Amino acid sequence: MKRVLASLIGILAIASAWYLWVGQIPRVFESENPTPEPEVLDVEPIVLEHFLGSYTKRSGEGFFVIPGTLDEVREELRRIVSGEQKPRSRFSTEERLNFVVFRGVFSVHPTGWYWLRVDSVQRAGNTFTVRVTYIDNPDAVVAHSYKLLQSDNTVNPPRGGAAFQKFSQPTAVIPIGTLPPGKYRAKLHVTRGPAKSVPFTISFTVE
Repeated sequence: MKRVLASLIGILAIASAWYLWVGQIPRVFESENPTPEPEVLDVEPIVLEHFLGSYTKRSGEGFFVIPGTLDEVREELRRIVSGEQKPRSRFSTEERLNFVVFRGVFSVHPTGWYWLRVDSVQRAGNTFTVRVTYIDNPDAVVAHSYKLLQSDNTVNPPRGGAAFQKFSQPTAVIPIGTLPPGKYRAKLHVTRGPAKSVPFTISFTVE
């Protein structure tokens, strides 16, 4: 009887030790691979309403990584939105990178505008999160939905208005500098008035 009792005690002790050890496994992995805390980056975004100058071809919005100076970003963005070039996803450690938030090409009323505001840029490990807000003057904006007049490429205005020709390409260029080798991901969260945030995600590699 004593032997049986001793055996049961031994089995219970082993089972307890096993249970405690297994319970520590997730904590061990968590300590070795902790989730990095998001860091708010001190960036100086450049936001321009007419970033592509006289460019008037229709184009939707986009989120890109483009290296170089402001002029180099402008030229590469022009090639991307016109379909001449696909967005790049591989870069070198020597290239100074920029996140580019492009709202699209709009034809607008002289007293109206489309705009965007960069609210924050965060980084957690190799993941960046960019938050922007789209700001419009809906009472004065005339979008591309209005018929283009064939004669002079101006916009057919609302009743009572006058024909005009004005295009804008609201764009934010956010410099993030050089990055070490690795695989990265960038998430863009867009707030449009009372609507919920609309996410965009891009992946890129630095080598």
